[in-house]
Amino acid sequence: HASTAMRLHSGFNEIAEDVGEQFRKAYGGVWQCVVGLTGQVGFSIWRADRAYVSLSFGDVSILLFKAVFEPRGDLIARARAEEAVVKDSTMTEGMRAQAVERAREALRSHSRFGDVMRALREDVQSSFGGLWTCVV
Repeated sequence: HASTAMRLHSGFNEIAEDVGEQFRKAYGGVWQCVVGLTGQVGFSIWRADRAYVSLSFGDVSILLFKAVFEPRGDLIARARAEEAVVKDSTMTEGMRAQAVERAREALRSHSRFGDVMRALREDVQSSFGGLWTCVV
């Protein structure tokens, strides 16, 4: 799936979405995919047993894993009522405040994790420029 996605798409986000979707269809459950440059992707994840792979195609790395839990529809609804807690950031204060507000708006506007992720990523890319990745 990863090789095919890399031939079909030129952007990391599109490759990640395609690979994740193909695994969701083929194996069920919630699969997450992170794509980035080899040596420049750091991660710490909770994953299901026997459901994780880290690949490298030259300078491109792909991390694919199945989530430990199946998200329930009420999680996003509950998140809407919570205040954001910034756990870590290298952004300026103004940029961080904008990112929090954009995340809050994506949660208000969407009820599916994938939709929240896509809306937030597109909004941040439009506002801040460059390529951004979002994991929800």
